[in-house]
Amino acid sequence: MIAISDNDQKIIAFLIKNYASRFTTREIGLKLKISPAGSYKSLKKMEKGGIVVAEKLGTGLFYDINLRKTSAFHLACFVASTDEKDVKELSELTRLVLKHQNGILVVTGHHSLEQAKAAAAKIFKEDKLGVMSDDEFVSGILSRDNHISGMIQSGTILFGSEFLIKALQRRAR
Repeated sequence: MIAISDNDQKIIAFLIKNYASRFTTREIGLKLKISPAGSYKSLKKMEKGGIVVAEKLGTGLFYDINLRKTSAFHLACFVASTDEKDVKELSELTRLVLKHQNGILVVTGHHSLEQAKAAAAKIFKEDKLGVMSDDEFVSGILSRDNHISGMIQSGTILFGSEFLIKALQRRAR
């Protein structure tokens, strides 16, 4: 069992948000304002614990979360859910609520898009709303859609971090 530091959590959150891109240990460190040696040490520790996996391309090592491992999956869910808000009214109608630069994205499950949009409009009055089905969202993740990956990169998960991690897990298979 390994202890997860604040830097480790920052790195995991970074890898979740930037699932569609590849970054070396140095780039991760610079983006997160962690020394490259510190990010390397954290990534190596997490790789040894099976939380991340490294892929060597040329001379660079590129890291991703090992979502095939149960402990890494739950850790990713925990890290992604640290900013979740209480949106009880939407929890039964939606799978994911994501606040991004341009507004709010609501991903619905089996309920109608209009029903979910109406409920979200009551909560997020001043924000621009976007609604999509869970199938559309997952297919966007699988195809590394620029629009969806940009929203995840710049956004905050208000509800549904486990759904997001499960969608990323499907991409990893």
